[in-house]
Amino acid sequence: MATSTKTNVNRAGKQRHVRQLRQWLAEHLRSRFPKAEVTCLEEGRNSMLRDLVARHGLETNWPESSTWSVTMDAVVLIRCASSVTLALAKLKSDRIRISHVGEMVASCEVIRPTFAFLLAPDGLSASLVTLLRRFGRWDILRYGEQYIRVGTWDSANAEPILL
Repeated sequence: MATSTKTNVNRAGKQRHVRQLRQWLAEHLRSRFPKAEVTCLEEGRNSMLRDLVARHGLETNWPESSTWSVTMDAVVLIRCASSVTLALAKLKSDRIRISHVGEMVASCEVIRPTFAFLLAPDGLSASLVTLLRRFGRWDILRYGEQYIRVGTWDSANAEPILL
């Protein structure tokens, strides 16, 4: 019984964090692109990205989107005068590990979002911090010409503390 209660508490906590994350990401992008239309797709969690693109009639922007069999916790559209781009964010329940980075990099290599964030309330694993800071292996966060931003989700301030 205690495990079930803990799972429900963790699930409720993650849902609260995801709501905060979506709000922060949309506001962050609105401040960076004041002339753009910034839309957070609320149904992003647990929805395949390919389905979100189709539901919003955006297949012409990303013809390969029918292959995007990934889920993200936050999906934000940035519509400028001449383009539509994506920002993606994933919130992990446990510390971010190298395997989480690999999964996110693979998704970003295929999708090519303008911005990508990988966050966790407990931050990064010690081995990942060592790899990045001590050995300077920031290249593992690279996709195309961009880098995934990693860090701790600060739920008290509803914003990330980026590494």
